[in-house]
Formats: sequence, structure tokens, C-alpha cells
Amino acid sequence: MIKRWWGEVRDYIMSPRGVPDRVSDSIRDEITFHLTETAARQAELGVSADEARRSAVERFGDVTGVIRECAADSAETHSRWHRRHLALTALLIAGAAALGAWSYRALNAPPWIGDGDLVGQVVDEMGKPISGAHVLAVVKTWPQHAFRQLAYTAITGADGIYRIKNVYPLDEKYEVQIAVIADERLLESNYSEDCSGEHTPIDFTLRQTTPLAVRFESPNGQPMVGVHVFPFARIDASGERHAVYFCSAAPIVRESNAEGRVALPYFAPGDRAALYIRQATGEWETHDASIDDSGEVVVKLPNSS
Repeated sequence: MIKRWWGEVRDYIMSPRGVPDRVSDSIRDEITFHLTETAARQAELGVSADEARRSAVERFGDVTGVIRECAADSAETHSRWHRRHLALTALLIAGAAALGAWSYRALNAPPWIGDGDLVGQVVDEMGKPISGAHVLAVVKTWPQHAFRQLAYTAITGADGIYRIKNVYPLDEKYEVQIAVIADERLLESNYSEDCSGEHTPIDFTLRQTTPLAVRFESPNGQPMVGVHVFPFARIDASGERHAVYFCSAAPIVRESNAEGRVALPYFAPGDRAALYIRQATGEWETHDASIDDSGEVVVKLPNSS
């Protein structure tokens, strides 16, 4: 049953009719990612898949209750449906008011003073610094009990060091997710939960990998130019997951060339890859792929209208 609820939540979030376009475009990817990552982290700790999904849904909130209620209403009489519709309308109004209050608190939260820095070093297998690596950080905080999530980016210097200044409070709880990406190096990430005080340096060792190209084709095999893509997640053979938060991914978004190709040398044979893909006139969508030793992944996309 929890699998069915989980599917309903995902379908509700991804539906363009669920919320106004301007709202859904900005939040649906983050909510979906939050649910998926929460479940994935629980699974990595040995929690069963069903229990991990259940925990993620419970932590997010009672969205499934509204979904189940709407589903039940559709089978009742027109009169019953009308009364439930009025109740649902009232619920939506109350939810909008709550969202407005939440937004007000978040926007009017006082600025932090004396925030901490995120710092660390990125090296290769031999311990040599890697310069030019993209560091993509997301910091989650709860100022005045309102959730706030902000993204930061940096590039490592010649010494492999990165420093992102003034990004977390020293006197409040916070969480940090960092992904690091460099050409022909495996995508790596780190998630720190329930943090307080000064954060210890977060170092990364990026192992070398082989070149990989993604080729986008139309249904009839023609190359598709101008497709945007970035590596959303890498799952290695052991099941360990390394992910990039959507809100921090702008610096690593790539575009397919005249041959429909994009170089994404961040995976190893045996990995499973989740790619975020967007055609010129479409929305971001996920595509899962298995990485073999051919050095190429072919993705078939429908012709954009």
C-alpha cells in the first residue's frame, strides 16, 4: 500500500495541473527530489525500501490524505461530491494562507551574523589537488521555524581548495549537501544532517573514469541539437548514491551539439545514471540509464512541437 501512496504523491507533484504553473515550475522538482533523497538515505542505512518511502512521506506531510480523499470523492454521489468539493476548497484556501505565512516568515527572517564557511579540498587518487572542479552546495536551515534552502557554487583553485563563505548559522541547526564534479572524474557527493556549530572541512577524492558521451536522437534516428542535460545522480554497483540538487545545477548544465552529443564523463561502467533532460520547448524530465564500457548512451526523445 505504501508503494501506491508513494506513486500517488509523485504523480500529484509532477502533474502540471496540481498547482499554478509558476509555482509548480519552481517547487515540484525540489519536493520530488527531497522525497527521493530522504528515502534513498534511509535505504543506505539499511532501512527497507517500503519503510524508507513511508518515512519520507511522513516527514514531508499528509499530502496522501488529500489525495486519498479526492480519489474517494470521485466515487460518491454528485451531492456528496459537491459538499466535499466545498470542504476541499476551504482546505486549499487554508493551505494557501499557511504557505503565505511560511513565505513571509522565510522572507523576513533576520540576516545571519557570523555565519560559518564551507571549506574543503578536492584531490585525485594520488592525493594531488584537482583544480577547476565544480562544487555545488545546498544549505537547509529553519529560521524562525520556516524552512529555507539556498544553493551556492564554487570552483576549486590550483591547490584543490574550495571555500564558500557565510552560508550556515553557527547557533542553529542546519543541513548541508555538497556535490563535486570534474571532467573524467566520478561524481561524488556528501550529505550532512542535523549539524550545529562550525562544520568540519568536507574533502573529496575524485577517482578517474573513462570518457562518456550521451547522444540524443529523434524517433527516426536524427540527432537532436540544443538538448540541455546534467547528471542528476550516480548510483554505483554497491548501491551508493551521489546526487546533484536541482537548484544548484546551473553551472554544469550542458547542451547537445550538431551531432546530438554531450560529453558527461562522470560515470563508470556498472553505474546507473539519472540524467535531467530538457528540450528547447519542454520541461525538465528524468532519464535513467545503465553505463557500460561502450563510452556512449543513446537517448531517444520525441520530436519537440
